[in-house]
Amino acid sequence: MKYPGLVLQTLGAACLLMLLTGTVVAGPKLPSEFLAPEQPEVTYHLLEQVSYEWDAGDWVRTSRYVYTRDSQGRLLQRLTQRWNGLDWQAYHLLTLTYNAQGRLSWQVYRRRYDFGWQYLDSLTYSYDLSGNLIEEVHQTWRTDHWENLEKQTWTYDSQGRPAINLVLGWEYMWVRYARYLYEYDLYGRLAVVGGQWWTGGWNDIERSLYFYDLMDRRSEWLRQQRVDTVWTDLFKTLYTYDDADLLAEDLELLSIGYDWVNYRRTLYEYDDYGNRSRMVRQDWEEDQWVNLTRTDYTYDTPTDVEPGERRALPPRPALAQNYPNPFNPTTTIPFDLPRRSEVVLTVYNLLGQEVRRTSQIRPAGHHTMDLNMQDQPSGVYLYRLQAGDFSETRKMLLLK
Repeated sequence: MKYPGLVLQTLGAACLLMLLTGTVVAGPKLPSEFLAPEQPEVTYHLLEQVSYEWDAGDWVRTSRYVYTRDSQGRLLQRLTQRWNGLDWQAYHLLTLTYNAQGRLSWQVYRRRYDFGWQYLDSLTYSYDLSGNLIEEVHQTWRTDHWENLEKQTWTYDSQGRPAINLVLGWEYMWVRYARYLYEYDLYGRLAVVGGQWWTGGWNDIERSLYFYDLMDRRSEWLRQQRVDTVWTDLFKTLYTYDDADLLAEDLELLSIGYDWVNYRRTLYEYDDYGNRSRMVRQDWEEDQWVNLTRTDYTYDTPTDVEPGERRALPPRPALAQNYPNPFNPTTTIPFDLPRRSEVVLTVYNLLGQEVRRTSQIRPAGHHTMDLNMQDQPSGVYLYRLQAGDFSETRKMLLLK
């Protein structure tokens, strides 16, 4: 990094941590499809990812993730191992649990010590009847019990989009720390995420602005901080895509004075099936890009599809029959999108009354949406999917 002094003068502590580590201590984390450029759903399950660091002109292994999944392909465990120069040694273990609707309900982190595995942290998730995430509780392990650390809650607008992400800290009771407010443009795309800190009232502290190209792909992510009454640029990320419409590079630029200066870039490669196979991060040093880290991804072996087949996008929007049907009380609704769209799913009873409505922004591809009708009586229902000018309605039967 060429400008450490200038960075410290320009960035607050939280923003600097985010810049240097690529993580956010508190902030809008979910749903992730609103916060990052769209990526294709992986064609095959990720089995392993290996990380390297650039050292003396060569890539040196540092760590790897090994994934374990159930028969439905859901992630059950992620084992983190460190390379000691001779062999892989277990270091962290993430275990995930799902509720009856198949949604992530609890994940716990453990660390390996000489005496065995020890709890570190856990995250517990709650959802509303539409399947939207509404609460995440972060706890840390204290010798023999779990202790509250942080809680995040989400509320949604009338179209089912995140509206407010509230962050609370534990001080023998839940107290407000920060909140993030979501704003959308006329096309339903995420436009602004504004961050505020609680100091007896809500005060603007940071915000993210999102921009899109003519192909409706996210092209820029601009981050700003509030200085007195003025929004000041911190850094931005520019996104470029390959011929298959997959993210090829993101370039991070740092605002220094009145100039934008290269800071870091990430390059992406994909296999013949559209799965990300490699990610390389580079830093800008002495007027050239220098390797920093590399991650290689390994997936289960394809057996039923020719290379490139699953990368093809649907030629037109389509709504398929839900399954199972009849159902009780949950069902899955498949649909296709030829391009990124805002998708509105509405469910009516036979009296024409609206009983469910949810809205999501989805990239082009084959998708499914889960529906929970636990609070509705048995009967025939109509479900309608709208995406741009497309609209189609089908019937389904709830039997309790």
